[in-house]
Amino acid sequence: MSEKVTVARPYAKSVFLIAKNDNSYKEWGDFLIILKKVVSNLRVVSYLKNPMLNSFEKYNFLYNICGDFLDKKNNSFLKVLAKNDRLLFLGDICDLYEIYKEQEQNILRISVFSAVSLKDDSKKKFFVYLSKKFNKNVSIQFFVEKKLIGGAIVKAKD
Repeated sequence: MSEKVTVARPYAKSVFLIAKNDNSYKEWGDFLIILKKVVSNLRVVSYLKNPMLNSFEKYNFLYNICGDFLDKKNNSFLKVLAKNDRLLFLGDICDLYEIYKEQEQNILRISVFSAVSLKDDSKKKFFVYLSKKFNKNVSIQFFVEKKLIGGAIVKAKD
């Protein structure tokens, strides 16, 4: 795992800096999420691992799948990944990009597990309380955990 992160880090950092420079965090994030989903498909992975294919053929394969989502910058990025045989690292690049973005925007991801589904007013109270407690912008996902008898479990991912 650490080797994958080491390889993915400079690409994620580069994308992050581009997004920061032109305030295109959402566009790059959406693009990376799409590619992450595509390269998590077992058939796509098998194709991209084929040693008989050159980098241009692998790039073309992904371009044919994702071409509608490409602009000049992210198309160039995809070409660089293909040329450097890094297409299979797109999942890690996407994950690291999200971490860099959240750090820059002072966002903390939080998961709240409760025995029953929470009403909107309870969710709002969690949001207000946790934002103040951590002094960050929080992104909260709520889950129902039937194994809980009562109360809630709060997990923060910093």
